[in-house]
Amino acid sequence: MRATLKLITILAIIASSLSCRMLDEYSSYAKRATTLQDKPFDNVLVQRSGNLLHAKLPGIMHQPHCTRASKDMPDLVSLESLLDRSKTETMVFKNYHIVQIPFYDLDYGQTAVLSNSRHGNPDDVSMVRKFLVETVDTVNNVKNVFVSTLVPTPENCERYGPDSYSYINKETFEGIIIFSDLDGKLRGINSYGMRPIRVARIIQPKDSLLYRQIRYLSIYSTLKSRSGNRAEELEESVCIGERRKNGDDDEDSNCDMEDENFDNVPDPSGEGGCGGSSGNNEVNGGPIDPAIITEEVDTSNELEPSYIQADSLGRKNDDIIWYMVSLTSIGPGKVYGSGRYSNREQRSILCEACPEAQAFFDRWTGDFHGQGFLVRLVVRSDITSTAYFAPEIGDPDNPFDPVNRPCHNSITGVGNPLNHMSIASPGYSGLRGGTFGHVRSGGARFHSGLDLYAEEGTPVYAMIDGEISKNNYVTTQPNKFETEGIDDKGYPANYSGDTNDAGNRITIKGQYNGNDVMIGYWHLQAGTPLAVNPRTGQVYKPGDKIYRGELLGYTGRTGNAYNVTNKHLHLIYKVKGTNGRYAYANPEEIINGSVNWNDGDPSTKRILGGSIIEIECDTEEKRNIL
Repeated sequence: MRATLKLITILAIIASSLSCRMLDEYSSYAKRATTLQDKPFDNVLVQRSGNLLHAKLPGIMHQPHCTRASKDMPDLVSLESLLDRSKTETMVFKNYHIVQIPFYDLDYGQTAVLSNSRHGNPDDVSMVRKFLVETVDTVNNVKNVFVSTLVPTPENCERYGPDSYSYINKETFEGIIIFSDLDGKLRGINSYGMRPIRVARIIQPKDSLLYRQIRYLSIYSTLKSRSGNRAEELEESVCIGERRKNGDDDEDSNCDMEDENFDNVPDPSGEGGCGGSSGNNEVNGGPIDPAIITEEVDTSNELEPSYIQADSLGRKNDDIIWYMVSLTSIGPGKVYGSGRYSNREQRSILCEACPEAQAFFDRWTGDFHGQGFLVRLVVRSDITSTAYFAPEIGDPDNPFDPVNRPCHNSITGVGNPLNHMSIASPGYSGLRGGTFGHVRSGGARFHSGLDLYAEEGTPVYAMIDGEISKNNYVTTQPNKFETEGIDDKGYPANYSGDTNDAGNRITIKGQYNGNDVMIGYWHLQAGTPLAVNPRTGQVYKPGDKIYRGELLGYTGRTGNAYNVTNKHLHLIYKVKGTNGRYAYANPEEIINGSVNWNDGDPSTKRILGGSIIEIECDTEEKRNIL
């Protein structure tokens, strides 16, 4: 027994010695480290405290050139897991919704929330950027969610200030990025030394990303200002935008702007894109900087280019603006999809991408005019997916925003599937050809639904409360094509799935006017036809509950709509009879409004008419949402 106790004592002394040596090595490492660049992360210590993840990071807080003693500096960097949203501040200004995330301040030595009072120093800006990064496997319905926190490296241990943060204009960052999941588990740490921030770095080249959607949601965006509170900053930003729209570039015009960065567009730099006329990345003979968006505005049949400075979130300094594009990879280095371009106008976006070194889906060029336009995204060759930029609540063009739900009739309880309703004519059979019951192909075909005009990628909303049916649930159809020189139409050679003319489609089962009904949405877009169920975080699937006014999916041209003259949503309406079977009925019975047949030429019934009028809108509901 004595021998055993003696052995245990000796082992304890050795362990204590090793532990002290490890602590000494850690302390020595912390003192000599000036950056985390190319340093191992074996000494990162992580602890949980409620919904906060704390990481002790050697080198980030203990720098040898600091004039203050190391003991006076905090050791922990707080990473909010976003499970507890009560720790964030929210401020609504006009139609902008700002979520303010807690940030870490060296001088205060604690996690503080940036508020209107600025916590003392009006020159402070939040130096910590937080993002929610969500990846959705659309094939296996698997979702992964990460939280990334960007912690800059301060120079000379000074207070964080505008000069130490260059993300807005240069898209560069010196410091570290911490990744955790929503449960607070540390997933990884990346360091950067004045290089562009690439949040996509969490995706490794070895990962299989085929048919995988990446959703990249900004939780907080930093506004750079020399003085004033948050509301004043926003007022200045909006004022600058309005002033420029009126052609007034005078710095002394009523905005009281002291920061001249709004007028300083960085010099173009970077490399070209995918090539081709739509992907031209040259401006006046020089390449475009990733922070520059090239926009062509259609004015009097003459395209006048204007170059707009934007931060990494796609927000212009002189006019807050968002992009929302959801893309799915279709092969190594290839991405395709569609979305919305939010610039006070509703326009469609068709996107494709090709490999390009040293870029991660951050360069946008294209012809921004007409009904739709092509956007070329420059991608890195070993990354095969892209980012989803989602606006916050309050954006007038955000389909996820409840403010933008189609009007609903409070008496019938029905809401329209689209924000803008009009009949789509098939062209050859006149306007009546898009209505229910029209006979086509010499009497061989009966039109079973109502065609509503919608550009590809238009948001579609649920008309009633109900459940997603397992019948007529198809989401994997690609777009059909016509082989050059051959009349037959078909699908890609490697596709062997559903080939029904209805294309990608979904059906909602519910009740209307006391009857069991089914409402079908046909010809949804290829790639990402459906939206994500906000209650599950996954794409809508059979059995899911859905509620009137919720974003359901996006219109497209799958099935036999691949080459139609007027792109549309094919709306199906079925009512359950006494025999227990569902029979087709006229969708005009359930739409919120009535078809206007008085605008067109009665003799030809061409597409001059067909607008949906007398739409009932529950203004009280809209007011409550606002």
